[in-house]
Amino acid sequence: MNRLKELRQEKKAKQEDLAEVAGVSAMTISRWENGESTIKSDKAQKLADFFNVPVAYLLNFTDDRTFGYIDDDNTQELIEMGQEYAKYYLKDKTLEQFENLIKKNTNISELSKIDENGLFSSVDPSYIVHLKITDIYQLLALAPREYQQIILAWSCLTYDEQMKMLDMLNRLIGQKFSDNNQNETN
Repeated sequence: MNRLKELRQEKKAKQEDLAEVAGVSAMTISRWENGESTIKSDKAQKLADFFNVPVAYLLNFTDDRTFGYIDDDNTQELIEMGQEYAKYYLKDKTLEQFENLIKKNTNISELSKIDENGLFSSVDPSYIVHLKITDIYQLLALAPREYQQIILAWSCLTYDEQMKMLDMLNRLIGQKFSDNNQNETN
């Protein structure tokens, strides 16, 4: 369960206030607070920024309000730049469709952690997926143009599909080295 309700009450804000921040309905905020649906990564980031906490804290991945918190405008600019590149290469697909595919392909079951009292609690894996998505956008922003489309396509594959592609690439590269060695000996 996330900390949305706790943070909202702490800030003395209404569900309507959060709805405006996240660009959703108050009903959606209620569903998020009650654990009936999961907060999408872009909305989680907006809410975390509003509460001035890291996404990891908002999603109850950590009890540390400063864990992984980056208040860096450059990071946000990189993410936005990466999103623009993704939109360009996705052509007729939306960022939402892309992010949903990443979520579907990222097979992380609910995680567990032990708190300071030695009690187990579950952790919503959506934070891991959120990090993966933002990392992809940052990588797209920083990568040379000739790699951007490869990065985007690669990130759409499941782990098994990625391993198959690596196997094919390794065979192709091995053949190229073999061909090159033959040409050098002739």
